[in-house]
Amino acid sequence: FYTSTFDASKQSRAQCLREFAPNLFPTEREKFVVVYLGRLSHEKQPDVFLETVIRLKNDHENFAAIIAGDGAMNGELQARIQ
Repeated sequence: FYTSTFDASKQSRAQCLREFAPNLFPTEREKFVVVYLGRLSHEKQPDVFLETVIRLKNDHENFAAIIAGDGAMNGELQARIQ
């Protein structure tokens, strides 16, 4: 897992993906990449995305996951990842 934050006031979400995604897996282009892109808040449920990714990772190795965003759940999600 890779974690990072971006300042939405300085760049759009699309710019964030273009900045981070191509550099995350440069030699693993055959992998399927799933992305959560948005505010890390309870109402957006990024924890559900993360739990789904963890379950999938146990059964499938041919994918990568990116969580891009910032918000109140940032620390909680990073702690869960590590």
